[in-house]
Amino acid sequence: MRSSWCVGLRLLLDENVSPKLVSKLRKLSFDVIHIREISRGLKNHKIAEFSAREQRVIVTHDISFLASSSAFGIRPFAIIIVRIDPRKHDVIAKRIAEVLKSTKIQGKVVWLYEDIHVEYIIE
Repeated sequence: MRSSWCVGLRLLLDENVSPKLVSKLRKLSFDVIHIREISRGLKNHKIAEFSAREQRVIVTHDISFLASSSAFGIRPFAIIIVRIDPRKHDVIAKRIAEVLKSTKIQGKVVWLYEDIHVEYIIE
């Protein structure tokens, strides 16, 4: 059974995020897909377009994701930039769940660390 707070929250994992994170997030009841399930080698602005169209939160390790998609005038639905060791799948999944439970994510970029997160409004 899905937790009521995560109903409607849809995630899109960037190519630089381990596909192993998909199963961890699905176990937490998230609707999640990995970009590799759609296509390989998509440019950031195309991923941002998909995010906006499908209302999916992008999860990435790419610190320049927003800048590279903004250069094309594309505003994604939301972005979580993960600054946690990519091998720590359980920690990343737990932190994503915590942040999404406590944050109205639409229109924001969130820098996610093991012990804190920082939010900015996408302009």
